[in-house]
Amino acid sequence: ALVSSKKIEFHEWPEGVGYRQWLKRFYRSVYAIVSKPRAVLKWLREVQTKSYAELEDDGSFESLSLVIVKWLLDMVEKKGKGPLAEKLRTKDDEFHIQGKMLTARILLKIIDEHMLPNSDMVENYDIDHVNSVKFRGNIVGFQNQWNRVLMRCRTTVDVSYKLHCYHREFL
Repeated sequence: ALVSSKKIEFHEWPEGVGYRQWLKRFYRSVYAIVSKPRAVLKWLREVQTKSYAELEDDGSFESLSLVIVKWLLDMVEKKGKGPLAEKLRTKDDEFHIQGKMLTARILLKIIDEHMLPNSDMVENYDIDHVNSVKFRGNIVGFQNQWNRVLMRCRTTVDVSYKLHCYHREFL
């Protein structure tokens, strides 16, 4: 699904009770700039069923993913406030540090989980939890716990403090 030269024409930030409407308008804005909207719908909906690791591969939608990532991160800079914006910034920082390319579907999964928390996401972590995540020889386990705490942190944690806690475990 090649992206046309059009930009995403959508300038809203997701809000709690209006999230489902926001998501529908977002999808329509994306469909308007692609040549195969049905294939894009299927690709976007995988956010609900795939893990973060599986969502790192955009397949044939890499260009579209980059357009969406740019748009979402621009929205974070212009309108993003609170824990959701911080979660998106954190993920962007994490991928940058790791030298990996952040994908649209990862950002959308973060938004989806934040806006529609399910029963296994009832924890409310704080800065003490960020400080308590320890590397115990299993990098995957550490990374999963690190992400879990940051994604569900009820307070905004300064980026320099997050980097300090993260790097401390490997130095």
